[in-house]
Amino acid sequence: MKRVFSAIELPADARSTVEAYARRLAEEYPESKAKWLPADRLHLTVRFFGNVDERALKVINDAHKRLAAVHSRFRIAIDGTGVFPSARRPKVLWLGVSGAEELAGLKVQIDDELASVGFDHEARGFRPHLTIARLKDPPKARELARRHLSQKFEPVVFSAARIVVLESVQKPTGPEYSLIESAELIA
Repeated sequence: MKRVFSAIELPADARSTVEAYARRLAEEYPESKAKWLPADRLHLTVRFFGNVDERALKVINDAHKRLAAVHSRFRIAIDGTGVFPSARRPKVLWLGVSGAEELAGLKVQIDDELASVGFDHEARGFRPHLTIARLKDPPKARELARRHLSQKFEPVVFSAARIVVLESVQKPTGPEYSLIESAELIA
């Protein structure tokens, strides 16, 4: 069994911009006990599948290849700041996604494609966001969350060129991701 999800990866320049923003916050609030995501782990999750066996993984990979072959590249903007679940009990710091209609459309297509072979649609609504930190001690992170929410994050715009299927393995240092499948969107 592998714990897998599909995602859009950020290009290097977008990852660098996000990493610089996160580093500034980390330096300002070292006591917050935030677990900052390294630049190489930044991604936009499209669909989380959970633990799947090899047969299901093949179905997921094939569906992603079929969709990528008919789905055009699209522009995404990382823009805005937010926290989950709230500023009073912050557990996740995230950056928003503007112009996410194409991303949401891709997610619906993945859901529809996989529903035809037995995968249920995800019950929760799709809220595209870029997680930048997980907060282990919400009371100690309230000031960090307030600061993050008050920040103006200059939009980072890039072209979504491919969709990937990643495996997530939980480690003491946080989740590690490895590429299982990559499908280029049409130009």
